[in-house]
Amino acid sequence: MDFPRFLTYLFSLILILLGIINGLDHYEIITGGKTLAEISIVVFAIINILFFLLAAFFSERSDDKNYLNLVFLNFIVKFVVVLIIPFIYYQQVKPESSNFIVPYIIVYVVFTIFETWFLSKKVKMRKHK
Repeated sequence: MDFPRFLTYLFSLILILLGIINGLDHYEIITGGKTLAEISIVVFAIINILFFLLAAFFSERSDDKNYLNLVFLNFIVKFVVVLIIPFIYYQQVKPESSNFIVPYIIVYVVFTIFETWFLSKKVKMRKHK
């Protein structure tokens, strides 16, 4: 997958997520999480772009060890980010309900699926070389 196609998929995903988050914001049961979800969309998009570029670089070099290290680094970075973002948000905003986390979890799951999909495409491209 080339970078322009990746960006097209990523921006399409972002538009879909923003639509979902705006739709969910109308339900009182999960209000308070829209800002957190929007912040996470930006952060996860940046992480995905960086890791796509790094994966492309290592894929071009056919560097299996560094490619595997990249996947591990991606896991570690996302793990830390997934914990830090809601923690900081909770400390700053003090939401009334714990349901603020629902839109964030939706964004996280969707980006994780997207990331798995594009990294698997990169692995398939590497095998065909």
